[in-house]
Amino acid sequence: MLQQLEGFQYATSLDMNMGYYHLSLDRESSDMCTIVSEFGKYGYKRLPMGVSCAPDVFQSKINGLLGDIEGVKAYLDDILILDQGTYTEHLERVEKVFSRMQ
Repeated sequence: MLQQLEGFQYATSLDMNMGYYHLSLDRESSDMCTIVSEFGKYGYKRLPMGVSCAPDVFQSKINGLLGDIEGVKAYLDDILILDQGTYTEHLERVEKVFSRMQ
């Protein structure tokens, strides 16, 4: 991704806080993400970190949300918004990313 970064006028970098936890699990997935403690079983309701497929699932979701917005590069929970146009156009692109992420 870093090799593709050239020729931009404006850049915004976003880092999602606890990114995986933004994705809900269905019942079957929750059953597969169950831990046992001294207090009983706990089934995660959100995608936990540490599950081997979590990066693939999360990256796929992010690509689906942001993949069609020109100038937006995403690697897991890190999002880079690049623009060669005006500052106003860049802010509009940032707003579009925020809107999609919401």
